[in-house]
Amino acid sequence: MARAAALPPSRLSPPTLPLLPLLLLLLRETRAQDVRVRVAAEVRGHLGDTVELPCHLLPPAPEVRVSQVTWLRLDTPEDNQNVAIFHPQYGPSFPRAKPGKERLSFVKPGQSTGSGPGTEVEVRDATLALRGLTVEDEGNYTCEFATFPQGTSRGVTWLRVIAEPQNHAETQEVTLSLEPVPVARCVSAGGRPPARVSWLSPLDGETRESQVSGPVPGTVTVTSRFTLVPLGRADGVKITCRVEHESFKEPVLLPVTLSVRYPPEVSISGYDDNWYIGRSEATLNCDVRSKPEPTGYDWSTTSGVFPASAVAQGPKLIVHSVDKLFNTTFICTVTNAVGTGHAEQVVLVRGSHCRVRVPTAVLPLTSSPRRVPTLQNQESASRSLR
Repeated sequence: MARAAALPPSRLSPPTLPLLPLLLLLLRETRAQDVRVRVAAEVRGHLGDTVELPCHLLPPAPEVRVSQVTWLRLDTPEDNQNVAIFHPQYGPSFPRAKPGKERLSFVKPGQSTGSGPGTEVEVRDATLALRGLTVEDEGNYTCEFATFPQGTSRGVTWLRVIAEPQNHAETQEVTLSLEPVPVARCVSAGGRPPARVSWLSPLDGETRESQVSGPVPGTVTVTSRFTLVPLGRADGVKITCRVEHESFKEPVLLPVTLSVRYPPEVSISGYDDNWYIGRSEATLNCDVRSKPEPTGYDWSTTSGVFPASAVAQGPKLIVHSVDKLFNTTFICTVTNAVGTGHAEQVVLVRGSHCRVRVPTAVLPLTSSPRRVPTLQNQESASRSLR
């Protein structure tokens, strides 16, 4: 009888028990890979205020041992400088003179793991506070957690420094012109980044903007001028300067009222086309629109003869009695500090005023009507004459 050959043990089926330590090691490494640093991608801070750069180690597992936390300023790829360090045993330190320990601090230094010499502090929150924010503080900051045995984990935060601008708008008084000139100005001073300035106006105009360095280094002052051809109708019109900035909850609206100086615009009223000889108490009014106010009125006629019964009282011409001399053209000339304007009114003097008389008596119904001769009656009368 043939014997069955004995098969050697399979090399693909190792014992199960020796795998347990290896599996535990793999699980530990997998968990270590989940350790990460959580930071804010961007933090905004106002000039002169205190800002916090958050940095947390996740997850805060007890088996993760932090050997050191370091904050670095990334000025250039080749120049990474330590600005703050926290060591579990030696505590915080700030290597650079600027910002330095006067302006830097760790918000939560950590909790002690024991008492006595050599006691270490457990660090999971490395949030850094920066006081008295300056424009030079803007940049990229890296928070690094050196852990054992996992290694170093890091996160980068972009710190932006913003400055709220101060805003004001004002009218620029101008004189009537046929060329465009600035009639209003709006200034947004000391903003970072520069403010956005625009105008809301019912008039057609143009905006001219300029930027210069602000009162604090790194800030910008924006000046916007509203320009148009200054005609008299623009005087008194309200326009609005609109300033937008990321430090504002809503746009700032600054209303201004335009001021245009212009010579008198004159018209004459009061003539009713019913001036007749003998009429009394007639009046002509010199109506004026000007800026500044008129300084003088002058009444005259195109004929050069001024009726004796007409009395000029500033913008009014009072006529006591109309005669033939009023059959002319009256001129009102008005002057102000800018110039002179005038208007003319042609007056036509009619004859005696005709009034329609209304009958006061009515004929009674019993009165005989007037007989109207007919053609037959006329023929009878003609035959009798023959």
